[in-house]
Amino acid sequence: MSSRLSVGAALTRLAEVRKAELEALEDLAKAISVENPETRVSQRTSERLLGIPRRAFLELVRDFNQAGGEVLATGKLRIVRLSTFETWLRGRSGTATTATPANDEGTLDSELGLLVVGGRR
Repeated sequence: MSSRLSVGAALTRLAEVRKAELEALEDLAKAISVENPETRVSQRTSERLLGIPRRAFLELVRDFNQAGGEVLATGKLRIVRLSTFETWLRGRSGTATTATPANDEGTLDSELGLLVVGGRR
């Protein structure tokens, strides 16, 4: 019976160690996310974060890179800093078109200088 107690004690100890490891990993993940809050965007996340389809994002990233923007290329993945990319997009759209805003509410379409044509309100 002593061997069963030692196996039980060993399993309990193993469970405690695993729990401590998981807590340490969670703390590390929190520290990393707080340490580097800069959000990055790729063609995989462009639609969710910016509302830009993958192909259009890749074309814009190519132009962004040619304009001197920082683009990290890992295989087929293209990654940019969200804040600098958004700033570049706003600057580019402001000089490319002088469309009047569709409304006075300060929406993203008016910020980017887009003109809503047709459609319902």
